[in-house]
Amino acid sequence: MTVFTTTNDVKGISPDKIHELITLPVERESVAIQTSTLVPTEATRTHIPLVTGDPSASWVAEGDEIGATDPTIDDIIATPAKIAGLTIVTNELAADTTPAAANIIGDGLSRDIAKKIDLAYFGRRGASVVQPNGLEDLVSPTLTVLETAWANLDPFAEAISNAEILGLELTSFVANPADALILAKLKEATGSNKPLLGSDPTNPTKRTLQGVQLLTSPGVRVGTIWGVPASRSIIVRRADVDLAVDRSAYFTSDRTAIRATMRVTFAFPQPAGMQRVMLGSDAVPTISAATPSAAATNAVVTITGTKFVGTLGVTFGGVAAPNFTVVSPTSLQAIVPAGTAGSANIIVTNNKGASSAFTYTRG
Repeated sequence: MTVFTTTNDVKGISPDKIHELITLPVERESVAIQTSTLVPTEATRTHIPLVTGDPSASWVAEGDEIGATDPTIDDIIATPAKIAGLTIVTNELAADTTPAAANIIGDGLSRDIAKKIDLAYFGRRGASVVQPNGLEDLVSPTLTVLETAWANLDPFAEAISNAEILGLELTSFVANPADALILAKLKEATGSNKPLLGSDPTNPTKRTLQGVQLLTSPGVRVGTIWGVPASRSIIVRRADVDLAVDRSAYFTSDRTAIRATMRVTFAFPQPAGMQRVMLGSDAVPTISAATPSAAATNAVVTITGTKFVGTLGVTFGGVAAPNFTVVSPTSLQAIVPAGTAGSANIIVTNNKGASSAFTYTRG
């Protein structure tokens, strides 16, 4: 941990408080970190083995040679990316040595860093060149799709079983708060007041799905619930968490700038072990309109049609949109990917397949 200041008279935040003010709160508040294996490191890059095939065993007669086989191993290079937050406070607050003042300064920065980590982890990288790839960037997670609304817990039993087939144990389910509320209202039977969700005997306020803890994060897309085995979800955090204090930039207004930086990235050594349970549609999507009628790279296009629940991807001229949001079963918004001006027909793909191409022009 390090602390820097451009002046000699800034007081109130000492180096031994940085871990308490920034690092620990981020680790406590980030749902992504709670569900994963956290690997602190001093290195710029961390190599994580990716086993794509196990070594082979066989029955051998006593006295015979045992044949040697090697596992098929690839390599994930995890390079932490910088996430930073900046807050401006009065010099009186910056100089206050009371715990309450320090907490006010640290809480806001740590909450926002934790929120941004979760949005990246549960989402997709999109057009960013620095944000790590998230769960929605995975090419081959195990997918369980419902064609109706959340009605029972069977899909989560299936997700647990899918993980067990791979020799893994799901340690967390993570849902958007809106989906968690729907699940919390499900009852064991018509007329019953007993909820389907279980509770953790060690913490009655915690909820469980089929015995696995259920956590919530606004970073999870509505209609998707992720099942995560902590052993296959790695978050690498560099140890050089910084808290920089500077009074010079806001000298004329008698204020102090406080900047926190942290470097993290995500690695998923066994993508198939990540379980995605999602609501889907009972037919392929259709597209009836796209607004505006022409748009340039990075513009947001609103697409109107049907069967958008369970959307897995949107393409413009065969190039995947870096990000999209399903607004409703009949509306979604997508970001136009990079490309040359001209024809860029839109195709939406859901759990049932791809729509017909909708004629569109990239501006």
